[in-house]
Parts: sequence; structure tokens; C-alpha cells
Amino acid sequence: MSGVLRIELRRSLLVRVTPLAAVGLAALMRSDRHQWQGVWPEASAAITAPLYYLIVALAGAAAWEVRRRRGERESRSDGESWAGPLLTAYLLSGAGVIAVGDACAVVVNLSASAPVGFLWPSYLIGLFRFVGVVVGVGAAVGVVVVGLVRLLSVGGAGLR
Repeated sequence: MSGVLRIELRRSLLVRVTPLAAVGLAALMRSDRHQWQGVWPEASAAITAPLYYLIVALAGAAAWEVRRRRGERESRSDGESWAGPLLTAYLLSGAGVIAVGDACAVVVNLSASAPVGFLWPSYLIGLFRFVGVVVGVGAAVGVVVVGLVRLLSVGGAGLR
């Protein structure tokens, strides 16, 4: 499985876009830092706000990738051995973006001489759960789209 995961980490669309999403998250957080700088709970919450914009790309990429892969499956008979490693790669890329947000919050708060504190783990755990749900929903949408296209192509062929 680790060999397939390594392949998915190299060829997946979202993993290629992850650095751009991480830079976007850090830029959005820095532009709004005056509201959360120096207050650890506010910094924890500030990580979540920009992800609501970036999470749409995560779900869309998951749906597009699953749709594309299920279309390729007709030419091969390997089953869906790519599904688990692909979703794992997406979860890892989402975790990478969250880690960049965490690092941004820590650096800004430490440079602002914030009082002793830490990022609240409940926000981070909630973000990881949210990324997992969004990846799952995106993959399900991709499966449904492929099923609808196949249904319509079979149904349309019968009407001719």
C-alpha cells in the first residue's frame, strides 16, 4: 500500500495544488492578523476561517479525480485499488495546509510576545474532521456523477 500511496502523492492533482493553498491560507491569515495577534484562542479560530474558502477546491479536486479514475477503470480491470491511497493522499495534503496555518499562527503570536499559551487542540481536531468529511463528500459526488453519466449514456443509447 505504501508504494501506491507514494504514486498517488506524486500524481494527484490536489497534492500539486497544496503548496498554493498553503500560501493562500498564510496570506489570508496574515492579512487579518490584527484581530487575533497575541490571543491564542483567537489564533486557533483564525486558522479555520480561510479554510472555508479553500475547502471548496479540496472537494472539487476529490470529485474530479474520482470521476476521472472511474472513467479510466473501464479500460483496466484492476478494481479500485487507487481509492484508499488517493483519499489518504488528499487527507495528508489537507493536513499539510492546516499545519501551515498552525505554523503561521504560532510564529505571529510568538513574535508579538503573546502571553504563555498554545493553540487550542479542539479547533485543530475539528479542522481535520472537516477535511475528512469534505474529501469523502467530494469523492461521493465524483462517484455519483460517473454513475449518472453511465446511466444517461446507456439510457440514451436505448432510445436511438
